[in-house]
Amino acid sequence: MRTSLIVFAVLTAAIWMTPPLPAEALPFVGAPCPLGPSCPTPLFGTLINFDDLPTGVVVPMANYLGLGVTSITNIHANGAPLLTFPSTQSAPNYVGTGPVFEWDATILVEFAGTTSMVGIGVARVSEEDIADSLIGPLQGVEVLTIFDASMTVLETADIVPGSSVYQGFARASADIKFLRIDCDFCAVDDLQFLPVKVVSEPSTLLLLGTALMPLSVLRKRRPGGRPHARAQAVSDRPARARHRSIRRNDSVGG
Repeated sequence: MRTSLIVFAVLTAAIWMTPPLPAEALPFVGAPCPLGPSCPTPLFGTLINFDDLPTGVVVPMANYLGLGVTSITNIHANGAPLLTFPSTQSAPNYVGTGPVFEWDATILVEFAGTTSMVGIGVARVSEEDIADSLIGPLQGVEVLTIFDASMTVLETADIVPGSSVYQGFARASADIKFLRIDCDFCAVDDLQFLPVKVVSEPSTLLLLGTALMPLSVLRKRRPGGRPHARAQAVSDRPARARHRSIRRNDSVGG
C-alpha cells in the first residue's frame, strides 16, 4: 500500500510539473502605419508606438513596464543605446541605434509574462536604396526570433524584403517571453502583443506539495495507540495516583 501511494504521488507530481510541448507558431506579415487599413495591420493587442517619448532621446530600458514589457534593450556588440528618431513610418518616432552605428542593432524585448502573439514594425533599407547609395551590401539578414522563459528558441523568421513591413508570430499557447530583432540596417516601431500571462514561480511548489499529500497518510504512528486514547490515558494519570495514595493511607491507618 505504501509503495503504491509513493508511486502515485511521484507520477502525479511529474505530470503536473512537465512543461507542455511547444506549440507551432504561425508567422504573419502585415503592413505598418500608414500603409495598411489599420495602424498597424493587423491590430490585435497592446500597442507601444514609442510616440510617448520626444524625438532624439534614449529609450529607457523599463519605460513600458506598466504596459507589460519588462525591458527593451540593444544587446548588439556595438553597445549603442536605443534612441527615438523621426520617421514617416508610424510617425513621429521609430527606434534604433542611428546612423553613427549604421543602424546595426540586436533589439531584445522581454515581456513581463508570457504571451501568444507578438508583432513589430520594421523600417529597413531596400535593395533600391542600397543600389542608389554608398551604404554598400548588407552584412547580414534581418531576423525575428521568439524565445520562451528559458531562452529556448521557439521560432525564427527572416524579415521580408522591402523598406517597411509589419511582421510577427502567433502561437497556440502563451509561451513567448522574449522577442529579438536582429538588424543589419533597420529601425523598429509599433511593438504589439496580446496581454501577457504572468505565472508565479511558487505555484510549482504548491502543485508539488498537493501531489505529495497522499504521503501524509503513511506517517508512522507513535507507540501508545490512537491519539485520543493517549490523551485519555494522560488525563487519567492524576486520578489513578490519588487512588493509589488513598489505598496506601488506608493500609497504614489499619
